[in-house]
Amino acid sequence: MKKLALLLLSVTLLAGCTARKPADEGTTSQSQSSASSQVVSPAKTIKVTVPTIIRKFQQKYPQMGITEISLKRGGQAYYYEVTGVDDQVEIETTWTAKTGRLDRQKKERLDADEANGVERKAAEIKTTGLKALATISKAATAKVGAGTAIAWTLEKDHGETQWEVKVRDGRETHEVQVDAYTAKAVAIETDDD
Repeated sequence: MKKLALLLLSVTLLAGCTARKPADEGTTSQSQSSASSQVVSPAKTIKVTVPTIIRKFQQKYPQMGITEISLKRGGQAYYYEVTGVDDQVEIETTWTAKTGRLDRQKKERLDADEANGVERKAAEIKTTGLKALATISKAATAKVGAGTAIAWTLEKDHGETQWEVKVRDGRETHEVQVDAYTAKAVAIETDDD
């Protein structure tokens, strides 16, 4: 029975990932130009905060250091993807943003050049002192000048821990880099749709 439920959930998530674009982090839903891009109210689907998902990951995998956190929409729901490493293994996990339930985990051995603490030292995120996601989103949309935050990815790059926030403004999507500890928007890149 559990296998059937997991299979149905997997099929639903896979179908949903290709069917719709992400929604904003605000509390109201907005309509977009095409009927096929219906927006789900994040307030109804994002109930689990970033600190809560970090705590859940650390409780389940206490030996792992977190190297990436993403919050995206798939189908009608948001989900977190959390990646962590120890000295020999990388684990990728998917958690529902509404309930915090662990939906998927995938373990993989690190390559020789990443093992023995190399990847962990280079990519592990210090999870204390992170600014709230609402503050990060506000900084990103202010840098753009308008729009709505629709997806977030936290990672350490060149020694800097930053959120990459996708902000949708009309037909344009902007990728804004925001310092995870100060909430200062440091860079912006625009993609036309």
